Amino acid sequence: RPAIAGWTENVRVRSVIAESPAAEADIRVGDRIVSVDGREHSLEEARRLLNDVFRTSDLVIERQGARLKKHLTQRRLL
Repeated sequence: RPAIAGWTENVRVRSVIAESPAAEADIRVGDRIVSVDGREHSLEEARRLLNDVFRTSDLVIERQGARLKKHLTQRRLL
């Protein structure tokens, strides 16, 4: 796997807001984000992508040693 500047192996979900897009996609506290839209990103870039309310993203997460695909449709939380 190519090295990516700023990428960390430990991009972990620290919290999930109830009824949020992440909760609806079954993303859980402790999940490790492996890739966003098929690419590894720096922490800053992953945050930017995942906070863009006008995007949908395909994520690969790791949970208890298994890799899972999740589809996330971002929207504003009210």
